[in-house]
Amino acid sequence: MKRCARATALILALITATGCKLEKFAADSTVKVAEAGAMGFNGFWDYEIFGQAVPGAILQSEALVRISPQNEDLLIGLAKAYMVYGYGWLAADWELADQRGDFEAADELENRIRLLYERSTHMALRVMRLHDRGKQLDKVLASKKADELKAYLARVYTDKEDVPGLYWAGLAWGSSMAYSGGDLNALADAPLARAILERSVEIDASFSDAGALNALGTTEASFPEVFGGNLEKARGYYERALELCKRRNQLIQLSYAKAYAVAKQDRELFVSLLTEILTAPDQGDDIRMNNKVAQVRAKRYLKRVDEWFPPPLPPTPEENAPAPSAKK
Repeated sequence: MKRCARATALILALITATGCKLEKFAADSTVKVAEAGAMGFNGFWDYEIFGQAVPGAILQSEALVRISPQNEDLLIGLAKAYMVYGYGWLAADWELADQRGDFEAADELENRIRLLYERSTHMALRVMRLHDRGKQLDKVLASKKADELKAYLARVYTDKEDVPGLYWAGLAWGSSMAYSGGDLNALADAPLARAILERSVEIDASFSDAGALNALGTTEASFPEVFGGNLEKARGYYERALELCKRRNQLIQLSYAKAYAVAKQDRELFVSLLTEILTAPDQGDDIRMNNKVAQVRAKRYLKRVDEWFPPPLPPTPEENAPAPSAKK
C-alpha cells in the first residue's frame, strides 16, 4: 500500500512537471507563430482596426510571459506593443483632449500612458538583465550615476543581440518621464535612460528604422537651451536618422516637424515634412502601420499650422507714424 502511494505521488509529480513544460512549450511555440505573422501586423492598412486589436494582443502576451518569463522575443514583443499602443493611440487621444481643453480627460490619459510606458520599461529591462554578462546592471542602475552606467554598458553590452533590450528600455523609460507630470524623482533618471538609448545607437544606429536617433532628436528639440536642449544637435539626429532609414520611417519626419520645426519656428520646414508624409508612396509591409500612425497625426498637425506659427503682429500706430522732421 505504501509502495502504491509513493508511486501515485511520483506519477502526479511527473504529470505536474510535464504540464508546466508543456505550457512553456506551447507559449514559446505561440511566440514563434506570432513572429512569423508579424509582417502581416506591421503591414496592416487600417489605423482604427489595428488600434482596437492591440489591447487584446497585449493581454495574450502578458499571459504568455507568466508561463515563459525568460523568452526574449516575447518580452521584446510586449515592450514594443505597450509603446506602440501608448504612442500611436493613447497619446493621440491625449493631444486631442488637451487641444479641446478637456484637462480632466488629458490627465487621466497621461497617467495611463505613463503606466504603459513603465510596463514596457520593465519588460525591456528584463531582457537587458538576460544579457547582463557582468551581473552588475541593477547595482549600477541603483547608483544613479550616468557615467558609471555608460562605462558599464560599453564594457558589457557589445553585440547587436544586445540592441533590442537597450533600445526599448531606453525609449520606454525616457518616454515614461515625458508623461510623469513633471515628477522630479522620475526626471532625475533621465540621464540613465539616455545612456541606455545612446548605447543602442553606438552598437547599431539603424535598429528599428533609426528609432533611437529619432528619440534623441526629439529630446534635444523638446527643451530650451537653458534646460539642456540643443536644436542644432536635434537637427543632426533627425537628418542622420532619415539618411539611415532612407526616409522610409515617416515617424521621423513627424517628430522632426512637431518638435524641431515648431521650436525653430520654421514654418516652411514644418509644412514640407508633413506634406512629404502625406504624399509619399507606400513604403512596404514592414513599416506600413508605423507610417499610418504618422499620416493620421500629420493631417491633424497641418490643420494647426497657424496656431503653431502665428503671423507676425501688425505694426502699432506709433510704428506706422512718420518720423518727426528735424527742426531747423
